[in-house]
Amino acid sequence: MGFTESNITLDFPNNKWFRFQDISAYQMLCGHSFKEMDACWFDEENHAFFLIELKDYRSGHIDDTDTANGLIDNLLKKSIDSLQMILANQLSTELGSELGQSIGYNIPQETKLIFLSIVDVNESQSTYLNFIRDRYKNKFKAYERLFHLRSTVITYEKAKEKFSWVS
Repeated sequence: MGFTESNITLDFPNNKWFRFQDISAYQMLCGHSFKEMDACWFDEENHAFFLIELKDYRSGHIDDTDTANGLIDNLLKKSIDSLQMILANQLSTELGSELGQSIGYNIPQETKLIFLSIVDVNESQSTYLNFIRDRYKNKFKAYERLFHLRSTVITYEKAKEKFSWVS
């Protein structure tokens, strides 16, 4: 069961996934410069909660500095805002509790949060994605340290190799 966005299909092995865009708690915030990751999935077996962003840049030019910086800033904003939604759930704020009710399960405190951005690029641009990943991780590093998070930006090809639920 899954979905396709940006020509990337995610087919999770269980139904513990959701999209913030479908949750009313998020919908009340999105008109106020609040952004979201494309999908979230709870991998109970590995105690991991993935927050996933999907981007198709095959026809774009991430080797252009302005485009690369825009992508980095966009990924960062989506990561931080999505983190705030998860923290609101953990803190049982009004909207955070509504999020928990909407998704139908709790995210245990000991769960690892993993921010995964999958970017589909032309082969000629895949090495430039390393620069984008490094810049993103540098800007997200304080959040990783503060909340013991993991994050990465990888190509669609690498994601298909690494995760059975990416196709």
